[in-house]
Amino acid sequence: MQIILLGFNKLIKNLAIFIDMDNPILIALIIIGSVIYKIYQGYKEEQEKAKKRMEQLKKQLQKDSPFQEIPVPVPAAKPVKTVLKTTLVSHKNQELSRDIPQYDEIEIARQRKLEQQRIAAEKRIKQEKSKTATKRIEIEVLEGQHFDLRHAVIQQAILERPYKD
Repeated sequence: MQIILLGFNKLIKNLAIFIDMDNPILIALIIIGSVIYKIYQGYKEEQEKAKKRMEQLKKQLQKDSPFQEIPVPVPAAKPVKTVLKTTLVSHKNQELSRDIPQYDEIEIARQRKLEQQRIAAEKRIKQEKSKTATKRIEIEVLEGQHFDLRHAVIQQAILERPYKD
């Protein structure tokens, strides 16, 4: 790959000799092209390095995996003696099954909690509505005052007159 880059650099030097600086746009394009090419080559190299790193990490994780199956030696089959203590075993199984809540019980408990939250939210909304509904709008009654349009126009003209020094 470095051979290609060296060849590309020599090609650019040879082209620069033939161009004679008469066309600066072409020179700028060649320089920009070479920079872009070098950036692209660096990018490809980084991608290859990253790919190698990922493969090494995968191999390492496979070696260090805690979930890796460990072959367990199986003992030779021995005759099993049957013991008739089914009442004790069934009693223990019943106790264990009572301690572990079933899926339906969990779902019912969750539904109850959601229902309680919904009811509490509705109560809060009703209280807020009742607070806003009890506020009375007070209307100010103006008795004894008379609006004089002529006087208002004169006051406006006084306020809007230009300032003279």
